Amino acid sequence: MTERALIVDALGAGSGRRMRSRDVIGAGPRLVASILSEHGYEADLVEFERLRDPGPYDHVGVSVMTGDERAARRVFERYPDAFKFLGGPGAADPNALLKTGADAAVVGECERTLPELLERRGPVKGAYWRRGDDVEFPGPRPVTEKPGTPRPEFIRAYPTRWAARVYVEVVRGCSNSYRTTLELPDGRKCTGCGRCREGEGRERWECPEGIPPGCGFCSVPSLFGPSRSRPLRDIAREVRGLVREGVRRIVLSASDVLDYRRGKEPLTDPRHPPPNLDALERLLRRVSKRAEVVFVENVKACLVDGEVAELLGEYCRGTSVSVGVETGDPRLLRAIGKPSTVKEALRAVRLLRRAGLRPHVYFVYGLPGQTTDSARATVRVMRRAVELGAEKVTVYRFRPLPASAFGDFPPGPHPRESRASKLIADAARELNTRLKRRLVGKELEVFVAEKDLRNPRNAVGWPVLGGPKVLIKGGSGLLGTRCRVRVEGVISDKMVAGKVREVLEEVDLEALESRVPA
Repeated sequence: MTERALIVDALGAGSGRRMRSRDVIGAGPRLVASILSEHGYEADLVEFERLRDPGPYDHVGVSVMTGDERAARRVFERYPDAFKFLGGPGAADPNALLKTGADAAVVGECERTLPELLERRGPVKGAYWRRGDDVEFPGPRPVTEKPGTPRPEFIRAYPTRWAARVYVEVVRGCSNSYRTTLELPDGRKCTGCGRCREGEGRERWECPEGIPPGCGFCSVPSLFGPSRSRPLRDIAREVRGLVREGVRRIVLSASDVLDYRRGKEPLTDPRHPPPNLDALERLLRRVSKRAEVVFVENVKACLVDGEVAELLGEYCRGTSVSVGVETGDPRLLRAIGKPSTVKEALRAVRLLRRAGLRPHVYFVYGLPGQTTDSARATVRVMRRAVELGAEKVTVYRFRPLPASAFGDFPPGPHPRESRASKLIADAARELNTRLKRRLVGKELEVFVAEKDLRNPRNAVGWPVLGGPKVLIKGGSGLLGTRCRVRVEGVISDKMVAGKVREVLEEVDLEALESRVPA
């Protein structure tokens, strides 16, 4: 008899409902369901908010980020007899098993680890295993050379797929072999051997002091290894299938899209060689032939030059693109292991804007090593980035991620607790509010995709090319339409108010809903 497996997408759900990034559909849960289906399981995928009928299932997995443990526990409590496992970024924390009641957690890639885990129902490499109140780890598993491909039909689990930004993985891992030079809580500290910055190939990935690769706050290099690009034919086939299922907006997902086919793999140098413009052009051209709108997720500032910006502008004009700056303090930037400089980040913003894209810049407050002076420098760089064309300034509070170099540091101080953190958070709020005011009087095209969570008589529009959500008062009757709206006011640094000027298209939501598994 075929065993049944349920995968629940609880990414960002917290304790009950995802409040942010509701217009995003990630690739991870769809890949997990696809891997299980390929191994003979009857696999179902569902969003956490849409979970209704409890079963029966032999295996139940929940994809989580750090902070989603309460949502996962609520799922597992409904399936006391199933084998329960975690996946996603939050699964890298062994304590997540104890918080959620999971039997196991897949750490990093799932392609080989998960089928073996479900077959054995016992300890395997690449997964945490719970024995009562203890957690075992048999050790890491070597990274897979060929990342898997999600089956397009699993996108049917998301009824808002017609309006959402759907992520398609093009590069797995990260090329940043650099390390932090800050002393870690357990005493580990860079000795300056230079291997991670000047070595060759895989030797850059090995640190004599055992410091994880990459920016100190990030766990991607540790969990997923160096950069490896997916074959173009696999990417094109996935996009083609997603578009057949009603998807319109595709995000080419990677820690840096510019790593795509950039050099000999596994790629471990974040700066050399330069981007492979021919391979990037083939990728963008193939995807653009199918998808209505194409975004690129992230770019490393040190790899952006005029040719790169022009190429991205040709295929992704008008869309948003993310540039991670993290801090405006050059000293701290190098100390955390960032491969780009402040000057390069600002240059990237200028070039991308000039090429017709809308750069979003990202910063972190509360980083280890943060001082009042570094915060002031960060505020100056934030303001300069906006002057050069950045459309949004996103700031995050530093939170230690399992498997990252900074995983044992305490969370960064809240703005209420730290003048330095407050300087950064307040400046971001001020700049974003000012940027939203510039939109007043302008017209945008939006997908009216959901009701307002606070007032169901209102609706929320997701800008087709990206940007702040648009609140449409009394617009619930417009759900499932594409509209032209006029921005009439600023609600917050993250949302504007709009009035519908014209309904451009109506989407058959009943047809989409009928294809979603119960």
